[in-house]
Amino acid sequence: MLTARRPILLRIFDRKAPSRLACRLACLLAYLLACMLVSGIAPAHAQKASKEARAKVAETLAAADAERWPDAVALAKQQSDPIVAKIVEWMRLGTANSGATFDEIEAFLAANPGWPNADRLRRRAEEAMGPALPDERILAWFARSQPASPDGAFHLARVLEARSRTEEAAKVVRRAWAKMDMGDGQADDFRRRFQKYIRQQDDIARLERMLWKREAAPARRQLRHLPADWHKLAEARIALMSRAPRAENTAAAVPPALRDNPGLIYERVRWYRRAEKMTEAVDLLLRYPKLPAAGGEDHWWRERENLARWALNEDDPALAYKLASTHFQTDGVDLAEAEFLAGWIALRKLKRPDDALRHFQALYDNVSFPISRSRGAYWLARTYEAKEQHNTATRWYREAAVHVSYFYGQLAAGHLLEAERPALPKEPEPGEKEIAEFETRDLPRAVRLMAEFDRRREVRSFMLALAARAKTPQDWGLATRLAQDIGRYDLAVSIAKLAVRDGVVLSASGYPALEPASAASGEFPDPLILHAVVRQESAFDSEAVSHAGARGLMQLMPQTALRVAKRLNISYSKTRLTRDPTYNLRLGQAYLADMLFNYDGSLILALAAYNAGPVRVERWLQRYGDPGPGIYDAIDWTESIPFAETRNYVQRVLENLTVYRSRDKGQPLVLTYALIEPGPFKDSAGQVYRSDSPRLPSTTDDDGADFAGP
Repeated sequence: MLTARRPILLRIFDRKAPSRLACRLACLLAYLLACMLVSGIAPAHAQKASKEARAKVAETLAAADAERWPDAVALAKQQSDPIVAKIVEWMRLGTANSGATFDEIEAFLAANPGWPNADRLRRRAEEAMGPALPDERILAWFARSQPASPDGAFHLARVLEARSRTEEAAKVVRRAWAKMDMGDGQADDFRRRFQKYIRQQDDIARLERMLWKREAAPARRQLRHLPADWHKLAEARIALMSRAPRAENTAAAVPPALRDNPGLIYERVRWYRRAEKMTEAVDLLLRYPKLPAAGGEDHWWRERENLARWALNEDDPALAYKLASTHFQTDGVDLAEAEFLAGWIALRKLKRPDDALRHFQALYDNVSFPISRSRGAYWLARTYEAKEQHNTATRWYREAAVHVSYFYGQLAAGHLLEAERPALPKEPEPGEKEIAEFETRDLPRAVRLMAEFDRRREVRSFMLALAARAKTPQDWGLATRLAQDIGRYDLAVSIAKLAVRDGVVLSASGYPALEPASAASGEFPDPLILHAVVRQESAFDSEAVSHAGARGLMQLMPQTALRVAKRLNISYSKTRLTRDPTYNLRLGQAYLADMLFNYDGSLILALAAYNAGPVRVERWLQRYGDPGPGIYDAIDWTESIPFAETRNYVQRVLENLTVYRSRDKGQPLVLTYALIEPGPFKDSAGQVYRSDSPRLPSTTDDDGADFAGP
């Protein structure tokens, strides 16, 4: 169980750190103590209870996993802690075809607000609605929220129609038909029942959604409800998106009335870009400056950004600005990215601060997360600085510097007097009473039980549900400390990243640390760099495996790990990359050390190479030059990286490093050029570290194209 304590620096892989077994034993002890508090079991019987309780819970969870629900429910009721029965009920109600009734799910949701997967439970409740359920119950359910499933839409429309509320029924049907996924049989039944409400424009909306989602087979089935001209349009879009042979000819066969279809224009632009016909892509895009998104809001900005960055690469900032500034985004991340890029080009490439000011103000005014607020405020300060309005610039630097854990906030602090710079906040300290109350709640108890049985997926669900209910700094701190107590440092980091959006910086529990293994050529130059990298790469999850196949703490690709292992003359094991944290760390830090040595200590270049591969970094060096000689040039180099993932990666690792250096070394919470471009590392005798090996090849497949990717 949690105890009141001072914030400590975690060392998770040294001999003092808890092993997974120790973490599981601690979870078991905490769980059993909680059981005793609830059921009154005497401490003298704890050892006996521990073996018996664990066996019973294991049997109960095994029955639930096998979907033997009568057995699982009966066994759960025999447990001394009622949380076991509640978890089994939660699992049963959320499983399809479990026999759960609408009444059961509705009652559980009402009694357990804040439990995870509430949306899934709502969908299951709607699936469990039947003709026997009174109309009043159905209307009361949907008075709280719109249907979350086709079944829900079906039942609500049915009830509304029966009560002669046909206009409302039509709205429900049309929304579901245009926006909801349905299986073939379900779609046929839905359309057959409510066909009189479905117009051609609704069929078109459904087709558009499928095409934007790149669902070719469902889109072709939907075509049976549309005229022949739409068949040609859909086949053209499918041919272009799949890069089918003679796709251009298929697009040319689209009837003239549909050639201005936004989805078709988008696919043609994308096809030209992927074929490296950039001029054709730009010409086509500029012919439609006010083209509506028509369902593809999440797609258009990527095309504009790729082409704008290509134009920058071609030394045509005016064209790049034109492409970026005519983005017609209205909200969300894409609006923020579009306004930033347009403002940055205007300020740094075109020297037009008045235009830049408009874009950066729009960025700042339309975002709420600290990461984006700090970026908007910083660049507003830079713009006012360019306009020689220094007092206003300072005010905006102060605004940006409030966000001490983010890249642009830390850069802004460098423009302030030392007395004005924000300090790293202290970790919130919950008291004994808060800790005791926290440990009696359902969600922490569920977390500990699931952790004791190594059920990682359920632990994550309950931990994130717990974080979603955090209202005070102490709530956030209790959540991250619980994650640490069960050995889930990755969840501590994830929750800390959510907490900072709420203005709470968890400078201890949100920033774990580790002991570096011995490097191939001496000790690693700066272990804090490793902490910063691991926090971004895997969030200290030694079992993490990315979609691309990167593995373990330092997210090594197996091919890269093999090459490094051969160079270090140690055996290679793909399995050990996720099962042996020290092994992964040794290979990863050796590779990162090579990147640092190869690029003379440049953190920007080394981090970019670690993420995107050295081959690409070499190409960017030829294109953009070195990231210097000052901080403004280094920032511009980072923002010039054509891959959003790599730009974000470099900035996030650098901001992590600044926090670690402030916390562990007492350095100012300021990101300066000297910190990110320190030059060659030296040992205590003043000898420069050098890599004895040639530069390693890229960690990722490199197609040689920065702007013609997927």
